[in-house]
Parts: sequence; structure tokens; C-alpha cells
Amino acid sequence: MKINRILTAGIAGVILSLSLVGCASFAGSANAVVASPGSVTGESTDDGLNQAKVIRIGQNGTSDILYFLEEKYHFVEDEFKNDGIKIEWNHFEYGAPLVEAFAAGELDVSTALGDTPFLTAAGNGVDIVAVSESLYYPDAFKIILGPGKDAEIKSIEDLRGKKLQVQVGAATQNFAYKELKSVGLNPETDVEIVNIASFNDSLSALLNGDIDAGISLEPYGGNFVAQGCTVLDIGTPLKEYVPVHAVNREFAQKNPELTARYIKAVTKAYQHAIDNIDETKEIMAGALDLDKSSLGYIDTWEVETDISEDALEQWQATADFLQEQGILEKEIDVKNYYTTEYLDRANQLLESEE
Repeated sequence: MKINRILTAGIAGVILSLSLVGCASFAGSANAVVASPGSVTGESTDDGLNQAKVIRIGQNGTSDILYFLEEKYHFVEDEFKNDGIKIEWNHFEYGAPLVEAFAAGELDVSTALGDTPFLTAAGNGVDIVAVSESLYYPDAFKIILGPGKDAEIKSIEDLRGKKLQVQVGAATQNFAYKELKSVGLNPETDVEIVNIASFNDSLSALLNGDIDAGISLEPYGGNFVAQGCTVLDIGTPLKEYVPVHAVNREFAQKNPELTARYIKAVTKAYQHAIDNIDETKEIMAGALDLDKSSLGYIDTWEVETDISEDALEQWQATADFLQEQGILEKEIDVKNYYTTEYLDRANQLLESEE
């Protein structure tokens, strides 16, 4: 399986390029995969549907098991191998640079993409659409304290004046801001926000004392604790992780059956992961060099591909947050950025195989 690892630059440039979509370009990033016009989709000249010869998938971070299962079981590649369709995987550290690649026309679909980068892109004119939810698991976000910091930070209020890591423009920032505001803290003035994109770099900063706290997303929370950090008890989180599978709208319209079959393959992969929890933990632990015992959150996974009303409510809250932060220039209705058309067809295909 060919996997291209995309090296990412600062998030500030990502947000700027998404707000100026016409000028956005990911082609200059190191190791970016760029194909000549017309060579990527392999579309026929007779305007026929489902003629793509390559499907370019953006893999978001390391929270989605699909990336690791594919290396062993090839759910997606096997779905299309008899059609002669090549699957091209492109790995991104987190969601913001992934949607920049969407903006540059360099991806067709994505794996689990956080609602914050998805809506940042879609709301600023990148022509992508959510076609299904990803795996659901509660309490994905954690506020992690550096070693010994739990002696002075016992509540969110105690983060006043502290250095807090987030991934600016990502779902971790949304989560952090909601929690801070809920106790009357202004994220812009009461806390020193430190933008660190990589969870591994965040761990190093915590261990070195460069920051006081950071926001983690599973599967990293357990590993942070194993390294001597602690989790701040915040009760029930105000934001859940609601990732989606996003598709370039033009690609989906030209390749509706291929889009549905991609969702079908992903759903089968997720179900395999849940049906084989022990193996899933071993695969993820080995791939990420984590202790298997730190992956207990996997026990809470559910296959939740249908786009629920609860998800839409959370997406709308995220969109409103992004507008408040000036990342979206205007109010948006999230219902304009999803469709169940391809998911419905995927479910039909799954039922026909039973």
C-alpha cells in the first residue's frame, strides 16, 4: 500500500489560504502529491459516470483505525482492485492541512475529519461535502497536565495565566475554548494559547515544562498518562468528537457509485475493528508505539455512519463558534454541507451482501 506522508506547515497559513480559496495551494508543501490536470481522476471523455481510475484519500492524523487496518486487511483497496482503480493514501498530521489539500484539488475523499476543519473549509468555499459520520466514541478529548502540574491545577479555572497547547483551527481548539468560556475564562486574554500541531511535540513540551497543559485526542491521552502526565477532571465534556468522511463534491457527482462503495468499505473496516477489539488494540499500539493498556477508549467505539440529528446540532454549534472566532466570515447552515445520498446507497450495497 502506497502512503504519502505530507509534511505540514503552520496553521496560520492554512487558515489564511482557506479564507482565500481561490489562492489556496498545497502544491508547495514538502512531499505533496501533485498530478497533472486530468491524470488523477481518469475520467473518460464521454462524460460517463464512475470512470475514476485513481481515488486520492486524505488520512487525518492517527485517531482513525482505518489507516492501520488498511495496511493489513486492505478493505478499501480490495473493494476496487477488480476495477483497476488505484487507491492513493496521503497522510496528514491533523485536519487543517488536509482540507487545504482539498482546497487545492488534490484529494477526492478523506477518512475521519474533525468537524472544525471540515466546516472551516466548507464554510469558506471549499467544495466538499460530508457523506457519513465516522466511528463514534465519547470523551475523545482530554485536558492533559504536565508532570506535577496537578498540584496547582485542579480545575479549569486554575488554567488562568497558564500555557495551554491546542491545534489552532482544529477540533482541539474548539473543545478548549468551549471549556474555558464555560467557567468565565477568555481564551484570548486569560490563558496563553500555544499552537502545537503534533501530539508528540505536545507531549515533549509537557514533559519539558514548556507548557502547563495541553489538549489531547485519543489515542494519545492514555500515552500521555503513561509518560507521567495527568488528566484534568472536567466532568462531562462540552464538546464531543464528531468526525465525518468528506468528499470532493465534483468527484462524488461524477463517481456516485464509487463514492458509495468507499463508504461501504470503510463501514466494513470499522465493524471488523469493533468485532475484533483485542486485535484492533494490538494493531494501533504497534503502529503508534503505544502501550496496549493505554487504549481502553477503543472499548467504547460504535459504528455510527448515519448522520444523526445530534451530530448536526454539534456541527451547527461548531460553525457558530468558528464565526465567533472570525474563521468563518458569515453564518452558515450546516445542513447545506452534508448529504445522505451516497450513504443510503452504501447501506443498500451492504444489505445485498448479507
